[in-house]
Amino acid sequence: INAEYMGMFEADPPKKIASRKVKEFDTITMQEEEKIYKVFPDPHTKYTKIWVENARSLTLGQVIDSLKEQTQLIVYAVSVGAESEGGATIYNDMMKSTHQNLDIPIVSLIEKNGHSMASRLMTDILQVNFLDEDDNDVEVAKVVLRF
Repeated sequence: INAEYMGMFEADPPKKIASRKVKEFDTITMQEEEKIYKVFPDPHTKYTKIWVENARSLTLGQVIDSLKEQTQLIVYAVSVGAESEGGATIYNDMMKSTHQNLDIPIVSLIEKNGHSMASRLMTDILQVNFLDEDDNDVEVAKVVLRF
C-alpha cells in the first residue's frame, strides 16, 4: 500500500439525521399511515452533542431544567446506561416514585448505579427521552454532562 496515497484519503461527511415522514403499516388499524419522526437539532449528525455544563454541582432536576431550556422540549424519562445493558430509570414523568430523585445530585445517582464519576471530566452515560408539545417522541442529539 502506498502510504502517500493513504494520507490523501478524505472521509465522507457524516450522515445528517433530519426530521422525516415515513409510511408505515399499522397492524391495529390494518392501514398504511404516515408517521412523522422529529429530531433536535434538525438536522444534526452523530457528532452533534447537547452539553450540560458544571454537572458535578447539579441535581437531576437542574439537569432536566437545563435540557428543557436548551431544547424547548419535554423531558419525560432519564436512565443511567442503555436499557439493553440493564440501565436504571432514575426519572420518568409517569412514575411518581422517581420524582424523589429530582433533588439528588446527578453524580450521586450515576454512581449509585455502578458508574464511577470521580476522575471523569465528562460522560454521556445518560439516556434521555424527549417529547414535543404534541406528545410525539423526538430523537435528540447525544446528551453529554461536563463536570
